[in-house]
Amino acid sequence: MIPFFKEVLMGIPFLVIYVVLFYHYHISRNSSYLMYFSLAFLSLGVGIMVEDAYLAGLAFFSSFFWIGVIQFLRRLGGFKGLNLKYLLYVAPTSLASYMFFLDRSEVITLVIVSLMLTLLAIMLAFKKVKLTSVFLVLLVLVSVFGYYSDLAKYLFVIIATTLGYFLIVETKIDLRKTILSPPSTGEELKLKPGVIFAETIPEDILKVALVFSRKPGKGERWFWVTKLKSSDVNTIEPTNLPKILSLAVDYLKKKGVVVIDCLDYLILENGFESVIKFMAHLRDYAVMHGSSVIILGPLEGLSDKEKVMLKRALGEEDV
Repeated sequence: MIPFFKEVLMGIPFLVIYVVLFYHYHISRNSSYLMYFSLAFLSLGVGIMVEDAYLAGLAFFSSFFWIGVIQFLRRLGGFKGLNLKYLLYVAPTSLASYMFFLDRSEVITLVIVSLMLTLLAIMLAFKKVKLTSVFLVLLVLVSVFGYYSDLAKYLFVIIATTLGYFLIVETKIDLRKTILSPPSTGEELKLKPGVIFAETIPEDILKVALVFSRKPGKGERWFWVTKLKSSDVNTIEPTNLPKILSLAVDYLKKKGVVVIDCLDYLILENGFESVIKFMAHLRDYAVMHGSSVIILGPLEGLSDKEKVMLKRALGEEDV
């Protein structure tokens, strides 16, 4: 019983990291790399807690981590002259080596895992993700010995947990600061706080706004509201009002402008009552932080009664 509880305790930190990363994936808009990072640490946790599953955990970890890092680097712009998309096909290599060479020699799997993680550390270092890359190298050094030594396995758990911590910190910086911060234009937009109804919107406002639209657009602050998934543009499901609210509130807190160009579609998918409550929350945050939410387009799809209810809940201004 004692060895069992020891292994469970060693695996708990990885499960915590898995939960945190998966939660960030859930509340973020289109950050699939967080999902793969979370699955990587789940693999480590299972590999530590289940008897004789250490090598399998490493193989799954390196495969998921490879996909996560490649997707993360693509998010950061990648490398000039290198199509990172094709590197995704390398991910199953460690799993293949585990399945085909385990009975012959576990060293082959350990070498392949080490090479894959080392390459990832080098790529992360070039993109200035330094802390994660450093601890990834340390993890490579102790992972091989962890297969043969309990002492090295303890050290492996400590380093892998630290790696997970810095991974959470550095990916969170990417989500909150790099992507969701209003650009500095040097000019102050003169808009009244709260909700503004408009038929059209000036181009200078659209360039700096966080936009939710039925039309796909380019840029990190433009979200295509659709049920489809795309790796080329940011997408968000119309029924995921909590995620839309979270992204919009974060932007409003930074004095940004939020544009909603799909109010009728949100009502169609969620119902009028749910959307008016959602918009009322946005309006309150906009007023609190001196920011603006612009509802773009006509309200022709609403009945006269619904228009009155909406305007009473939100107020109406002209751009």
